[in-house]
Amino acid sequence: MVGDGVTTQLQKDYLGKPTNAPSAGPSPEMGKGILGDPPPGFPPKEASPISPTMDLGALIKSICKQSQDYDFCMRSLGTDPRSETTDVRGLAMVSASLAVIQIQDTLGRIPDIIKQTTDPVAVRRLGVCENDYDGLLGNFQNAFRATSNNAFQDTVKFVRDGEKQVADCHNIFRKDGPFATSPIEGDDVKVFKLAELVLIAIYRLIPKI
Repeated sequence: MVGDGVTTQLQKDYLGKPTNAPSAGPSPEMGKGILGDPPPGFPPKEASPISPTMDLGALIKSICKQSQDYDFCMRSLGTDPRSETTDVRGLAMVSASLAVIQIQDTLGRIPDIIKQTTDPVAVRRLGVCENDYDGLLGNFQNAFRATSNNAFQDTVKFVRDGEKQVADCHNIFRKDGPFATSPIEGDDVKVFKLAELVLIAIYRLIPKI
């Protein structure tokens, strides 16, 4: 979300469930949530308690059940070898690290996409995205470091700032010119989903946020 009470197009695309739809976890579809301040009662105090006896597989599944895309979460966390010997904080760090890798990959491809684009409006929009992704990279690198240092409130700030940047890139193709589909739309959604995983894990470490 960019601004109170405003739902971004990215939220509509990815989180466009009706407000009465069943959800396996936090549901930020009402204008506040993953891209803004937590709505009242998020995260739910009773949801997915951390058990000292919970095995890692169950921990990953419990986090993924809270996410908007269970299969994506399981592919991301469930198959990463770093997830095999870690805890909630470690899973937040793995998620942030995966986001950094994705962002770096996108940044590496944007110049080639620009070279292959003849539409000046699309070139300008991709330039905005390149700038957004530069900032996005720094925010998720900082989120990783903050989590490593147990500075969880800082982690939340960096992730939220990064989410605004990816939303800006996504939305630029829907304003200031003809509506178009971003050539890196899939990248935007992957980063958004990984950001959500970071926050789900972090909110377990600071449940009163």
